[in-house]
Amino acid sequence: MKHGTMILAAVSVVLLSAVIAAAQDAPINKEQFEKQLGEWLPGMGKEKIPERRDSQQKLQEVCFKVGAPGREKDRAVVCEVLAEALGTDMPGPTRIWLLKQLQYTGRDECVDAVAKSLGDKDDHVRDAARRALANIPVKRANDALLDRLSASQGKFRVGLINALGYRADPASVGPIAKLLGDKDQATAAAAANALGKIANADATKALGAALPKAPKALKGPFADAYLRCADKMLKEGKTKDAAAIYNQLSGDGYPKAVRLAALQGKLNAARGKNK
Repeated sequence: MKHGTMILAAVSVVLLSAVIAAAQDAPINKEQFEKQLGEWLPGMGKEKIPERRDSQQKLQEVCFKVGAPGREKDRAVVCEVLAEALGTDMPGPTRIWLLKQLQYTGRDECVDAVAKSLGDKDDHVRDAARRALANIPVKRANDALLDRLSASQGKFRVGLINALGYRADPASVGPIAKLLGDKDQATAAAAANALGKIANADATKALGAALPKAPKALKGPFADAYLRCADKMLKEGKTKDAAAIYNQLSGDGYPKAVRLAALQGKLNAARGKNK
């Protein structure tokens, strides 16, 4: 008898779990979600970090579910509500958590709101907005980063350059290339690194022109970025162009690590010619 009761109880638990799961996967109603988010927001901004976790996790679970294939409408609704919430007055930790969710689930519907957060007075909020735009897979996100680049400075400008390099949008090459000669060496080094990640023809040309004029402290970062352009050329079958860069970088005046990598590149290019 006990065994039968235990089986019945187990079945009931499974059925209850299925009902809950079905309810959780129901289409998102915007008004209901706005109300639910309003209940969670105060908890996300509590002073003590452990006290934030419950509200943060609940929102994260929703974002994880609507980010699944086949739930595009629900994802858009959730992100619209989060974007609207960003425009209200709330503590920094709350804004950062909303931006973190938009970093992984946001699309075009939230770009404007996230871009506004690039101008937030809180350094951590600005950085969270930068990270979100680096990951949002729409062109307007890249445009928003470029728009802020010209008005930025210091560490934040370096962060924006890194974000643009991560996105590797060819449209970023021109604005980034202008920073190769910046008097701030951290900015110039970041610009070279970003161009090395994009590594298209324009990025390669910009690095090739800037390398001979680079100060000694920047020879390494510039040469490393130029080397990555050659590596990409080689993968694309442009063996002759890649070999020319390898030959240049294997000469004196460059860091030992760069010369050795260039030598290996020359060998790889020679193998490619002989195939």
